[in-house]
Amino acid sequence: MTQSQSLGRKTSCVLDRTAIGAPFLHDLLDIFAALMLSMELKTHKIMFCRYEHSFLRTDAIASLSFLQVVRKCSRVTYRMPRDSAVAVFKLCLAARLLAPAVDSRHSWVTPEDVFTPTPKGLHIVECYARDSGVDARHLDRVFAAWPVCPRLLHFVRRQSDDKVALSDHTVLDLFRRFAGRTPNYAPANLKSLDPTERYRVWAKGIPITREVSSMSVRGRHLRKAHHDACFSAASAAEWLCDFTVMSGTSEASRALAHFVRLELLVLTEGKFVTGSRTTYRFTERGCQISWNISSVDMEDRARTASPSAATG
Repeated sequence: MTQSQSLGRKTSCVLDRTAIGAPFLHDLLDIFAALMLSMELKTHKIMFCRYEHSFLRTDAIASLSFLQVVRKCSRVTYRMPRDSAVAVFKLCLAARLLAPAVDSRHSWVTPEDVFTPTPKGLHIVECYARDSGVDARHLDRVFAAWPVCPRLLHFVRRQSDDKVALSDHTVLDLFRRFAGRTPNYAPANLKSLDPTERYRVWAKGIPITREVSSMSVRGRHLRKAHHDACFSAASAAEWLCDFTVMSGTSEASRALAHFVRLELLVLTEGKFVTGSRTTYRFTERGCQISWNISSVDMEDRARTASPSAATG
């Protein structure tokens, strides 16, 4: 339940919700941005580790219980019981607006304890502050320290249920952004790169690799197949959520299904659209549309790529 104050008048209204009970995405983004602007992002020390520009999950949920969202001509106050606040927090995580600040190597710290806004989340906060006229100078250090997503792809959503309306033209535009201007062969040390450098690689387009698969019957090896421009379904879903306003893996999986339908991608391993072991590769048509090169050219590029730029 919310209360809206506009031009000195107060009215009560209810959030528009999807079939699964989630707020419409434009409301969720406003709530997230207002939450970040209302909190102090600071250094948290846990078990000898320092997490810069972070916040605690418990503090965020407490702030969501009474949160003011400023729009151009109104100020909306959201009051949430704890279970609703927890649900909204999880939706922000699913949309990749937030991420655990804990390094995966620090196994003694619970990932659910400390969080930071993602580059996508910072982009949303920046746009919200500019459009609503809210002072965001207290976050200048955060914007200076971390990468901010330079551009997010927005989609038309149906007013009735907030579902993304993906025309073939929109899918092709999304695919070109997904593929990048040139093939983005993943460096062998991608996971160990500095977060800023890693994000720069990530922002160029989905990182791809060259993979080898073998076929065997009853333990007998038959042949090997080389696949160029491959990537995991999990990476694809993360990338789509990071650089678009998709609300989570469900919407990302629908976009991947459209890529396959238009013969831009093809499954090389796995059965499910975003299964944990599912792998995709770019098709001949996908290479032509995204990079204006053939699959033969792709194979030549993969073979001549340096060992640090490709895996196989």
